[in-house]
Amino acid sequence: MQKSVLTVDRFEIPYMLFGEGPHLLICVNGMQQTMASWRSLVRHFAGTSYRVALFDFPNQGRARCLHGSACVGILEQVGVLGAVADTLSPDAPVALIGGSWGAVVAAAYAARRPPRVRRLVLGSFQVRPNARLREVARLGRSLVAAGRGDELGEVFVGTFGAHLPPPRQRSIVAQFAALRAEQFQQMFEHAERLVNEEDVDSVADLRAIHAETLIVNGGADPIVDAVDTETLRRIPGAELRVVANVGHFLHVEQPAILETYAEFLHRDLPDGAAAGSAVNDDRQGVRSASLA
Repeated sequence: MQKSVLTVDRFEIPYMLFGEGPHLLICVNGMQQTMASWRSLVRHFAGTSYRVALFDFPNQGRARCLHGSACVGILEQVGVLGAVADTLSPDAPVALIGGSWGAVVAAAYAARRPPRVRRLVLGSFQVRPNARLREVARLGRSLVAAGRGDELGEVFVGTFGAHLPPPRQRSIVAQFAALRAEQFQQMFEHAERLVNEEDVDSVADLRAIHAETLIVNGGADPIVDAVDTETLRRIPGAELRVVANVGHFLHVEQPAILETYAEFLHRDLPDGAAAGSAVNDDRQGVRSASLA
């Protein structure tokens, strides 16, 4: 394991690198998640042809703003992701995996710098927020504005995290109770985008993505429409896997989904072993689709 800190413009970004494989997989955190959220994925990919890179965005974990506004826009987050990719794999394209808001950032980067991304996994992803997500965003925004941000944990668990085990739910509630003012403001600004129904194409033309792309959505996710044909139309050749009885947190709720990621990321690679053992999609309740 390698640990270091990267200075990107006005930010200090901690990162960790695991493994020695020839290919690089970068994990992109969701909103208010940290590197720790990818522990099970790192274990699953140990000894494969992928090195796995984790990092924190500003206002997550140990990352920090060195100067300027404490709030960080999506294009600045895309820039941080690009700096991590350029630092750890300057001469070869990378693979990306992002969940929820992290999937939005990963997709935007892949669209803005197509040659730099070879494969792309987007978890709990759609191009435009659905009605339920907009409703939750409006509630979250009002709580932050009223100085009641500590109540967000219960809201988050009741919607995003309803399928998580109780210990993980309690951890999320405690995490939200400890958020700093700038982190609440960051969430407020993200919620503003969602309330306004902002489309991912407002920051990047997804039709420009060259990477082989897999979208994985939970069939029981209340805030993402599991089958969204508009999303498939936007990303050339994208594949969709819908996993039955799984909510927003995908592999955290059903660890077998890690094998779905691994099968896609290792497909047609001539120089390394795939992670884990094969898991039949039917046993996971996975439905697949694609739209060229």
